[in-house]
Amino acid sequence: MTIAVSVRGLAMQYGRRLVFRELSFDLAAGQAAGVVGPNGSGKTTLLRALAGCLTPQAGEIRINGLTPRDAISNDPRSLASTTPTYCPVGPTTSNSKRDE
Repeated sequence: MTIAVSVRGLAMQYGRRLVFRELSFDLAAGQAAGVVGPNGSGKTTLLRALAGCLTPQAGEIRINGLTPRDAISNDPRSLASTTPTYCPVGPTTSNSKRDE
């Protein structure tokens, strides 16, 4: 089994608000996963981190052994390579007072 995506000890936060911590999982090549949870639980934050749009506060993400940004730029055949270099981040990613 070849591991395509590996996440170890991932933590994300906005301001003082911890979104999640100690998130770890592996996905094998060809394997799919669903991300479910209530509003505000970190689903979009996780996907943005996997796409290289957000930098985790702790832990690491590897896609075929590379960081997300390196993986996307390294494989022009990848579907992810069509991701724009600009990562839109809305008000939910700000460090505003409401997030504290």
